[in-house]
Amino acid sequence: MASRESSDDYYKILGVSKTADDKELKKAYRKLALKYHPDKNPAPEAEAKFKEISEAYDCLSDKEKRSAYDRFGKAGVDGGFAAGAPEGGGGGFPGGAGGFPGGGNVHFSTGGGTPMDSRRAEEIFAQFFGGEDPFASMGGGGFGGGGGTTRVQMGGMPPGMMFGGMQQGGMPGGFGGIQGMQGFEGMQGMQGMPGGFGGMGGGRGGVKRPAPAPTRLDAMKPGTLVTIHSVKSNPSLNGETGTIIDFDSNKDRYVINLEDSPNGQEPLSLKPSNLQQIVKGVILQNIESDETLNHKSGILLKYNEEKDRYAIHLSSMKRAVSVKPENVILPNEIVVTLRQIQSKPHVNGKRGTIKGYDRSSGRYKVQISKDEIMSVKGTNVIA
Repeated sequence: MASRESSDDYYKILGVSKTADDKELKKAYRKLALKYHPDKNPAPEAEAKFKEISEAYDCLSDKEKRSAYDRFGKAGVDGGFAAGAPEGGGGGFPGGAGGFPGGGNVHFSTGGGTPMDSRRAEEIFAQFFGGEDPFASMGGGGFGGGGGTTRVQMGGMPPGMMFGGMQQGGMPGGFGGIQGMQGFEGMQGMQGMPGGFGGMGGGRGGVKRPAPAPTRLDAMKPGTLVTIHSVKSNPSLNGETGTIIDFDSNKDRYVINLEDSPNGQEPLSLKPSNLQQIVKGVILQNIESDETLNHKSGILLKYNEEKDRYAIHLSSMKRAVSVKPENVILPNEIVVTLRQIQSKPHVNGKRGTIKGYDRSSGRYKVQISKDEIMSVKGTNVIA
């Protein structure tokens, strides 16, 4: 096959080998499409990269198109060569694309075909994720086209028994003696466990575990989905998505598992300033320039400090908007950073947890310590 420019090499675009199977293609597309989707990535080149990725996946994920591409390059796909068609035989296909399923709707960037446009790229994106909002699904057990988010479980517990989400009631397998599972206190003797575990530890009843540390008000909870940015020591991490495992208060750093990280890969340790939490369920309000946006719910993807605006993905409208912090209502239990509070400048820069929002006054209740809850305006908090 004649050599092609890197932008024409679909395998290079997706970062896979020419022998990549369907699973590898899906994994590559999923990672790159989420990284460069214009709703998530504000970089000027992101949209073009997103369309390029979509074009490559659209071809390689279709066996017939891939066969034609492998034999003839992009000209073979654009010219309508189907698998098994002789070279120069494209003229025998009505409309030039009759040999491809849905050929009339396929768009490519060169060789005489219609360029891959944003609408078609979004269609491929939506089809891949099963019509669901992929950003809303992140962390919820998997995407339509590939494996799910890495979830951190405690000591081999079954799904659901994770940090911040421990289920009450009996544990599967007959742990009948556990009462409520509240912090593992109240494990009374464990005599009801099958297999002879009566009494636990030589028959001593009333075994108690140390009470867990109280939930931190100044740190994002384990399981929170985040996007990495502004890492100078390893720029390749920027734009990657991961899940918080823990917070190291001694180092003031979060422990992060990357999406699609290989088994055995060590978690990352990153500063709060290098992470942007992805917040589901934000609500827009008081937008005068386009009142149709008010009361719409979406996903907060990014905060632009220079412009002092959030990037919000609106699932129902399939669009992204850039809005000021005061035009966004954040949900409860989200950790925010306080800022621009003139009456108490010493709290600026501190982090706290949202405990409520009063729509009439436009103020949040933010708890920054066990005994202190502040009432602050929407412009005074940043997620």
